[in-house]
Amino acid sequence: MYIWTGLVFNKNDEIKIREICKEVNYHYNVSEQSFTLPQHISLKTSFDTANYIEIINYMKSILKDNLTNIKIVITGISKLNNGVIWFNIEENETLRNLHNMLNEKLLEKYEIPLIKFDGDNFQFHSTIFQDSNIDDKLNNMVETLKSKFEFPMILDVNEINFGISEIGTVGSFRVFDKLKY
Repeated sequence: MYIWTGLVFNKNDEIKIREICKEVNYHYNVSEQSFTLPQHISLKTSFDTANYIEIINYMKSILKDNLTNIKIVITGISKLNNGVIWFNIEENETLRNLHNMLNEKLLEKYEIPLIKFDGDNFQFHSTIFQDSNIDDKLNNMVETLKSKFEFPMILDVNEINFGISEIGTVGSFRVFDKLKY
């Protein structure tokens, strides 16, 4: 089973963001598969494991003692060449420490290695669209999205979700557990 973990935007912020994204997407008609999970900032790249319930409980136990209300700053929108459009999240000490702690503790206890995007080069972000068939639409879509949002956007987050998927692909994850703080 694949595990995903992310800091979740509060519901009001998520609704505002998704309404704008859906309005923009009305003109571009790209996949909204990234909307199958709550709007979030991933804390670690998803990984495959057999004992997912034990690992999620372990992650909850190590995270709960290191959490306070976290302010995040969305600084803009970027596109990647693989059909991903995301919000750029300003890195802060709390985000980096949570990411590093998960990497370190999961490697130490369960031998879960860093996956290609984990580690010092991990970029904090919140995906708003992911569709490998939109390369021809990306530039226009990004410019339209940029015109609809005002940056910086400062948001409070106070919940972490843990998701699971049998196949580990976008759109296949579902929320399995939550940690509110």
